[in-house]
Amino acid sequence: EANFPRRSRDAVIDGLCGWWDAVFTGAGAGEPVVLSTSPAAPTTVWAQCRFLLDKPLAAKADERLTVRCDMKENKLRESYALWVELRNRASGAVSRAGPIELSDVHVRASPRV
Repeated sequence: EANFPRRSRDAVIDGLCGWWDAVFTGAGAGEPVVLSTSPAAPTTVWAQCRFLLDKPLAAKADERLTVRCDMKENKLRESYALWVELRNRASGAVSRAGPIELSDVHVRASPRV
């Protein structure tokens, strides 16, 4: 479980976006090489993933949100299945996504052009 960043205004959240960073340290003493799919990183053949929630979750700017992510290996697809739960700690409202097969190309957000 992780805390969500504070917001400057009220929001209705329909989904989340995720990306990954791979750090290659190698056996040498040089600087590690980072491969990232972050929106701030150079474009790669990989992309961010979108996780649409089962229902919108309302949150006031000062309300604490937490997110929980569970993953399970899918050996047949050489991938993972993902479940996400977003919780508004003030209202008790919960919205979920999953199972999401990360090998599914329709989960991926369009790369920047």
